[in-house]
Amino acid sequence: MTMGYSRLGFVSPLSHSLCLLWQFINFRICWFDIYDSIVNYIAPLLLIAVFSMALIVRFVKQRRRLQQATTWRQCRNNRFISTLISKREIMLMCHFK
Repeated sequence: MTMGYSRLGFVSPLSHSLCLLWQFINFRICWFDIYDSIVNYIAPLLLIAVFSMALIVRFVKQRRRLQQATTWRQCRNNRFISTLISKREIMLMCHFK
């Protein structure tokens, strides 16, 4: 395709330049979409995972400091509740996507 013609007929160099400018603007919007996806979807999931692991590590360290044995069978109810909360958070994120 030459610069002066399109499928629909003749295209002036000005409109061709505007088309290139529009593609450049769309490229910038694409980068904003990537930033938006990282900030709104990926970062919260990573933060939830990191803080959940930190909470487990804190729990184990505190039990060791108090010299209490950690029997995970006693913590089964807490595990069940945290699983429900995590599933609810994931469902809310998928709902607002």
